[in-house]
Amino acid sequence: MDQKTQAKYTPGPWHCGLLPLRVIARPMIGDGATVVASCGGRTKEEAEANARLISLAPRMVDALRDALPILEEAEAFAWEQEGGAEVLPQANEVRAILREIDEEES
Repeated sequence: MDQKTQAKYTPGPWHCGLLPLRVIARPMIGDGATVVASCGGRTKEEAEANARLISLAPRMVDALRDALPILEEAEAFAWEQEGGAEVLPQANEVRAILREIDEEES
């Protein structure tokens, strides 16, 4: 299954829209924009930072999916060199994050 094309969340790219602070998914072709989140914060700057962070979520998921095979290859090499110790906890964290995303999608 290609996770990038079959995700249940609104496909990216997502962009920040200001006044009010919203994260907007703009389709490449079609019906217009979809508001995927309205952002707040204790200050205007914090709200803007929250919107920027959320707007990057689809790209971050894609980057994690692309990075996982590289991490797993490095993990396998390190596993052989270190005699079985947990050498790349980052690979476990990436797997856990992607598992949570995939569980939400099923």
